[in-house]
Amino acid sequence: MSIIGYPLGILIGVITGYVFMLYFQTVNASKKFKYSTILKISTQLLALPTFWFGGPWITSQFLQSVNFAESLPGYLISLTITFILLVAWPLSRFVIFVGNEVGTAQRRKK
Repeated sequence: MSIIGYPLGILIGVITGYVFMLYFQTVNASKKFKYSTILKISTQLLALPTFWFGGPWITSQFLQSVNFAESLPGYLISLTITFILLVAWPLSRFVIFVGNEVGTAQRRKK
């Protein structure tokens, strides 16, 4: 098992966690939830898994001498833990906020 997976997972987890929080700041900065804004942010978030698994650059240029299949378990574990630690609090606050907004809108209708 290759040891390179753990630091690489932490690095990619920190980068994508920071990008995820920047997307959340963009959503929170808009005063009204517009479906077009949310759709744009959602489609940008769909690009994160491509970055997580490196596309072709990670095995063809960056890690030519490392067997990526051996370092994959460590990479995935450290990436998952790092990413969840960074985005758990903002994501949970956002879910609560959206729930409150939906609940308020439904109470107004009645």
